[in-house]
Amino acid sequence: MRRKISSIWSVLLVLVLSLTVLVPGCEGEGETTGTIDVAATLDGSPGSGAVEYALTGPGAAAPTIINGSSVPNSHTGEAGNWTCGYVSGGPPGANFVDITPSPAQSLSAGSTIGFTLNFETPPPPPDAS
Repeated sequence: MRRKISSIWSVLLVLVLSLTVLVPGCEGEGETTGTIDVAATLDGSPGSGAVEYALTGPGAAAPTIINGSSVPNSHTGEAGNWTCGYVSGGPPGANFVDITPSPAQSLSAGSTIGFTLNFETPPPPPDAS
């Protein structure tokens, strides 16, 4: 009887050790989102205010779309590829120039990416005299 119990315990010990080695740990698992920061500049200086933009990212059935209406702002998004598109608004009288560092970026779980919408004040019209 003692020998059978010893054999059973040995088998159980081998099973437990096998599971410990073969099953991955849970550390860092479950986090699938990151942060998307959106900012703006006017003539190279940071700005704030009403600017409409659209963030398009990954989605199971369809792309995720986040519509923003002001800067600076932060959003939570699923890990994956994101694009930022300028819609309208910005500093009065300023022209939209571009999005830096790139309008398309990859977001990793637990990390942050940033889009900056850049505006410039148009030069004054030439003197008509």
